[in-house]
Amino acid sequence: LRDVPAPSAAAALGVLARRGVRVKVLTGDQPGTAARVCADLGLRPGDRSGTDDVVTAELVDALSDAELVGVADRAVVFARCTPEHKARIVSALRAGGRTTG
Repeated sequence: LRDVPAPSAAAALGVLARRGVRVKVLTGDQPGTAARVCADLGLRPGDRSGTDDVVTAELVDALSDAELVGVADRAVVFARCTPEHKARIVSALRAGGRTTG
């Protein structure tokens, strides 16, 4: 199965980027699926330190809250996330001074 993004999605992400919004993707999808969809939309799935990794829920579980603040700030894509993982990542972003919405 292939879930194709809406035709306007890439343009919308471009508008957000030009406005200075740092988009994060938190999904329950497999890492490969998440990376492919993000690439299709022009989002580099890796973090800003130069890696191309998608952060998995397994890694989120292994991190302390303090460690997650840094990882959440750098990473763009989080995969295999449950609602609880998503809430923890959003909390980490907020703890790091980021605005979420």
